Amino acid sequence: MSSVKVSGSIKATPVEVVSPGMAPRPTPTKTPMVSHIKVFQLSTRDNASMNASG
Repeated sequence: MSSVKVSGSIKATPVEVVSPGMAPRPTPTKTPMVSHIKVFQLSTRDNASMNASG
């Protein structure tokens, strides 16, 4: 999966992945690519925590 999102649609994929699992966060489209990937990784961690919590 990470290969696919890093492959091209980084802008759209993270938002879609975060939306269903977590509350819609502010679209990080304005942030640079590097920041975008970092935000996505952080969101994934929070997502796992939230899933385990509830």
